[in-house]
Amino acid sequence: MTCRVLTPSDCRALWAAVLERAWSDSFGARSYSSWKGTESLAVEQARQWMGSDDFATVCHLAGLDPAAVYGRWRRAIQERSNAHG
Repeated sequence: MTCRVLTPSDCRALWAAVLERAWSDSFGARSYSSWKGTESLAVEQARQWMGSDDFATVCHLAGLDPAAVYGRWRRAIQERSNAHG
């Protein structure tokens, strides 16, 4: 078996996937049907993480501006809230 060297692009893609997962979790977009009661906990934890220092670090590692990502996330949360009354 040969090992492949990770490129900077590979690393950015990995950290972008971390952000994508947190974003999805913050909207309750994942299925937690096998873990009763954990969806609301996952949503709350993801929402608390968004905008944190760790969030900013992950954004930087993904090559993204934390303020821009957080601002877009806040708008998406507000739009969802407005749509669901």
